[in-house]
Amino acid sequence: MTTETVLPEFQIDNLSAGIYGARADPARIDFARAIEQAVLQSPEIRALRKDAERYHEVRSRLTGQSYDPSFFDGLFMVGCMGHLDDLDEEVDAHMGK
Repeated sequence: MTTETVLPEFQIDNLSAGIYGARADPARIDFARAIEQAVLQSPEIRALRKDAERYHEVRSRLTGQSYDPSFFDGLFMVGCMGHLDDLDEEVDAHMGK
């Protein structure tokens, strides 16, 4: 598993110093990074990222080189337009996931 960071070091330093009212030390920085990792791995964030992937897939089918009107016809034909869970599954299938 790769370690992703969202906050730059200076923000982690500022947060850990602000929380504790002192200058940040390595233990506090490690603690702040551990919290960041826990948030990034949370089910809510993972679900939001999955939704973002689906949005980008659908958007790419609407514009540019990936334009594919048959993609939307296929979604309509299998009855996905009124059922969001089915729509998610069908988009996932088109994404190869």
